[in-house]
Amino acid sequence: ALDRSQSLLAGALAELPEGTDPVRRALLLERFALAQRDAGRSADAVTSLEQALALLPAEPDSRAHAVVLAALAAAHMRCGDLERSAEVAQRAVTAARAAGALGAQAEAEISLGSTTAYLDRAEAGLGSLRSGVRLALDADIPVTALRGYINLSDVLELLGQHAEAA
Repeated sequence: ALDRSQSLLAGALAELPEGTDPVRRALLLERFALAQRDAGRSADAVTSLEQALALLPAEPDSRAHAVVLAALAAAHMRCGDLERSAEVAQRAVTAARAAGALGAQAEAEISLGSTTAYLDRAEAGLGSLRSGVRLALDADIPVTALRGYINLSDVLELLGQHAEAA
């Protein structure tokens, strides 16, 4: 299924003429990057997301910016580049708030909270993690809420708050 999704997305990108509709191309690249990530190709996903970001117009507060930045923050986190992930996640939160992109904001808040926590500031990450879960639930995005709950549980466990982590 992952090979098929990558193939379909690659086909869609090939059919979109170069230089036309950069926002659409960027959002297709974001979807392609998620398929790469799910196939265990996290470094390739980062490359695809950086290409997507480069396609977007200068205004940093669009929904497309928020979506691509949120995915890029998560991809950097998967690659173990926590500092870069935290930086990109903060940019994503700002863009998502400005654009009213609740799903992207939820993803970005979860990445920001997770990376902050894993960068030896566990207590400081809890607020963003909880905010991300709440946004995901409000926007009815259970997959994102589940990611947030898993990361929140990990951080609570790290803090020795075993009952709440469970």
